[in-house]
Amino acid sequence: MQELKKKDREELSKHIYEAVMHKLSDDIRDMVLEYLAKEGIIKEEIKVPISIFKNILGPLEALVKYLKEYQNLRFHDIAKRLNRDDRTIWITYRNSLSKYVEISITHKVKVPLHIFYDRNMSILEHLTVYLKEDLDLSNKEIASLLDKDVNTIWTAYHRAKIKRMIK
Repeated sequence: MQELKKKDREELSKHIYEAVMHKLSDDIRDMVLEYLAKEGIIKEEIKVPISIFKNILGPLEALVKYLKEYQNLRFHDIAKRLNRDDRTIWITYRNSLSKYVEISITHKVKVPLHIFYDRNMSILEHLTVYLKEDLDLSNKEIASLLDKDVNTIWTAYHRAKIKRMIK
């Protein structure tokens, strides 16, 4: 077998990750991630407090700002973990700084960072699906936690369901 270039290996790894991890149930995925972190194959899973999304920043801006300022990740590492381009992450962080907002990390409810890896859905859609399906919260409870309108939560969840059916 011919030697793969580094870029091709990274692309192959990304496709394998998407194919395997997103097919697993959340319990099994968490066990696999915990094992991989324990073995030193990957870094330990970052848990994101949902209170960071309760401000005027967009969901991606809030997430990038949290990962940069509170988890001390480099832009490249954030981009890899969120399956986005480095430039997108840098611009998103720069835009978040221009809004002069301090994010709150006080909430006890935390979501695993890996739920945001799939680019087929938005950050808010992933967050809504996780809170609704994994934590069994109602649209009203989610809206209260995120300081959003109930209709916004319903729309995000409805769009996510449609996108998952198409996929």
